[in-house]
Amino acid sequence: MQDLVEERRALKWFVMYFVSVWFATVLLLVDASFAFRIAALAMAAATVGIVQELVRIRLLVEVAQPLRLPAGASAPRLLFSRN
Repeated sequence: MQDLVEERRALKWFVMYFVSVWFATVLLLVDASFAFRIAALAMAAATVGIVQELVRIRLLVEVAQPLRLPAGASAPRLLFSRN
């Protein structure tokens, strides 16, 4: 897995997601609706970052050039597999 992702960059998105989920939970318990919306926005932003990391993994961006698909090989679809 370490060959597929740059861990420091991905870690910040996962930390942001889980921290915002915990804050959102607490804010729901104390009935702070406006602050909850801000936490939900942070969750959405973190989700976009995680999806971006997923796309980078599927495109093999972090993999060294000699280890990528050989010339002439058909690349897999970005997010859906072929049936």
